[in-house]
Amino acid sequence: MDTPPSSPQRMTLDVLLERFTNEVRGGGAPEIAKYAKRYPHLAEEIEELFPIIQGLEKCKVAQDADFVRQNFPAEFPLRQLGECTLVREIGRGGMGLVFEAIQASMERSVAIKLLPTRFFADGLKSKERFQREAVTIARLKHQNIVPIYSFGEHDGYYFYVMQLVRGVSLDWVIRQLRSSTTPICTDMIQRAAVGDVSVADTLRAAVAPPNRKLTRHSWTVFAKIGIQVTAGIAHAHEHGVLHQDIKPANLLLNLEGRVVITDFGGSYLSNSTVSPVTEFHTGTLRYMAPERLEGQSDQRSDVYSIGVTLYELVTQRSAFDVTDRRQLAELILNPDLPPPRKLCKEIPAEFERIIMKALARDPDVRYPSAKALGDDLRRFVK
Repeated sequence: MDTPPSSPQRMTLDVLLERFTNEVRGGGAPEIAKYAKRYPHLAEEIEELFPIIQGLEKCKVAQDADFVRQNFPAEFPLRQLGECTLVREIGRGGMGLVFEAIQASMERSVAIKLLPTRFFADGLKSKERFQREAVTIARLKHQNIVPIYSFGEHDGYYFYVMQLVRGVSLDWVIRQLRSSTTPICTDMIQRAAVGDVSVADTLRAAVAPPNRKLTRHSWTVFAKIGIQVTAGIAHAHEHGVLHQDIKPANLLLNLEGRVVITDFGGSYLSNSTVSPVTEFHTGTLRYMAPERLEGQSDQRSDVYSIGVTLYELVTQRSAFDVTDRRQLAELILNPDLPPPRKLCKEIPAEFERIIMKALARDPDVRYPSAKALGDDLRRFVK
């Protein structure tokens, strides 16, 4: 007599993957160990693949960002949000749109982050997450964290008003250093920040002021950028806040060289900054710590993300140069990153040691806190 198709002996890995995926998508929390115990002949594959599937299914920010870009009108229909008059769109992401605006009561330029609620199927959850982001940032008072002024609703759109940072993202800095040997100077940053010329025109027109330029080998400046990021994140950790989405695109460099941390959309408020957070939160997969794909997170996860950012800043290349999300998750879980000095021998050995310690696969081997990472960066600078 044939074995029934549903028996453990006949169950294939593909069928189990589909079943497990559907459980996760349905909001369940299936235990991987139970799957492995029930299907011992597939235990090795289950223990290797299921954590990746779990992480990919619960990490939705990249898809949300694509959805916003593809479905939200290219031209926003409103010119007014509350007392603010919109000037221009600055950017789009997984949690909405950002505009430059004029706040009438204060007669100042501000930035407005807008949640296009009506374009999300889970409008209520998105609204709650968006409000949490606003409340989270508003309670943090630090020179390296963007300040929030107010939160409001207008014609079904939820938004918050924050300081307008005249500058560029570290993502922009990395791209410029990678594509050209021309030093980045204040003039370039100013032109790119206001969006009045293309990057190519900016590169041709730039004239670097004395002592105000950034080159591919500005190791001390890169370390000082890292020091500022760790200072802001350490402040957040002290208030029980994990950022959960540290990456070059969320770190702005202003005209004075100050780094401002933005986009706490994936943040988590914890009663203890040292206890692991078992709930999975959103973020950008490419910069996620390995343990986050397995449902764990604490302040060392933010340290890892800072490490990835510094790695890309000093090497001017992506730490994980693949686009397929499953392959990317596998690389994060089983990292084989070449040390920075293999890509550029001019990078100081001590700077490389600091970055690779922040990037350790095992959280226990990493710096225990953003402050500890910042302290080592300060010693390097001195």
